[in-house]
Amino acid sequence: RGQRLRPEDFDVVREKLAELPRPRKRLMELMVQTSERKPSGQARSWELRFLRGPLRFLAEPGTGRVAGVELSVNRLEKTESGATKAVPTGETETVPCHMVLKSIGYTSEVVDPAVPYDSRRGFVPNTQGRVEALPGVYCSGWLKTGPVGVLVATMNSSFETGQAVVRDAESGALPSDEREGSAAILKLLDARGVRPVTFDEWLKIEAWEKAEGERKGKPSEKLLSIKEMLKVAFSLVVFDRL
Repeated sequence: RGQRLRPEDFDVVREKLAELPRPRKRLMELMVQTSERKPSGQARSWELRFLRGPLRFLAEPGTGRVAGVELSVNRLEKTESGATKAVPTGETETVPCHMVLKSIGYTSEVVDPAVPYDSRRGFVPNTQGRVEALPGVYCSGWLKTGPVGVLVATMNSSFETGQAVVRDAESGALPSDEREGSAAILKLLDARGVRPVTFDEWLKIEAWEKAEGERKGKPSEKLLSIKEMLKVAFSLVVFDRL
């Protein structure tokens, strides 16, 4: 398959290449070089469009099926702090399409108010995975770093957290007294009147989604609410329609 990057999208990048740190510079140089290649002319291709923001999906009249995406054309502006952000120009453009895959943005969620959280940067303050001011509590993934990097970077960061746990255990920094573990959690849930979902009950959810997906001609039909998931998990018949 062919690919296309628009040379005009990299005008600012060319000006700033010399200022970039080495890993980012190499990546940007590769993208600039790719943008300057002639189209391959292959039947199928993909294209990256930068400085665009989705505004709305467009539907075919009468069918309701997706027909396109309306995009905001943006430009880069410097903020008072010196950072750069994308702002709308007021112009729009439409991309015709028959399928849309949404993958926009990521924000970690706070699972416990006792855990410190930087809501602006979207991560738990930590040192090598050790949560600040909470000895014995660790974090990894984007909860540790914020939404940055690719899979390899996240994997290496998680290795670092794992090594921190091992070092703390070996040095005696972690409490070594025996605890109840999952039994204590089950007691707490029972006292609060909360029924947990077992692994076998989760398998019922998976089986329902696959069966419903097969009926509709696709690999899986995902249940979209916790209420629906629990109804299937706790039911005696897995494939009842909701």
